[in-house]
Amino acid sequence: MTPDIPAILFSVAVPLAYIYLQVHIQSRQVDTSTFTKGKYLELEYQTLDQSVRHRDHMIGLSGSIFVALSLFLIGNPFRLREDGRVTAIFASWMIFSIWLFFIQLGDNRMMKRTYDRLQWIEEQLGFEAHRYLEKQRDRMKRWAWFVVLCMLLAFGNMLMDQPVLVIWSSVIIVVVLVFSHLKWI
Repeated sequence: MTPDIPAILFSVAVPLAYIYLQVHIQSRQVDTSTFTKGKYLELEYQTLDQSVRHRDHMIGLSGSIFVALSLFLIGNPFRLREDGRVTAIFASWMIFSIWLFFIQLGDNRMMKRTYDRLQWIEEQLGFEAHRYLEKQRDRMKRWAWFVVLCMLLAFGNMLMDQPVLVIWSSVIIVVVLVFSHLKWI
């Protein structure tokens, strides 16, 4: 297959957009001063804590469904003619990207707000459970779905015989993980 402008645009723009949005979400602070205070603080804390657990479980579950569907579509081109392969590859990329941008990033935004609020409540109540967990959390874990995206892009580009884009996908994974480890992003 010949190099394809949509493949180049998708393979470059989608990862860069995800990196930008992920960094933007993590860098924003939520103003907790507008929230209700007083006797309901402990109840709010319990509710938010349960919400975090539930949301984390659901994002993993939905992500595994979308990954499986994307892998099925991207693995199916071996049985298709050449023009059908490109369609299946782009369908795989689109389905995973839609989930990544509209569900996973939206959920990240809510998780960030919830964790900020939980940490504020902990400060008011004089303990630190989520602040401690945030310090212990592996910074690279938040990039796991990004790595899956880049691997799908690399495999699709390999099937379309675009080695430069395969290398690009590999390099951007390494750069993001190194920058995350160094706490630059």
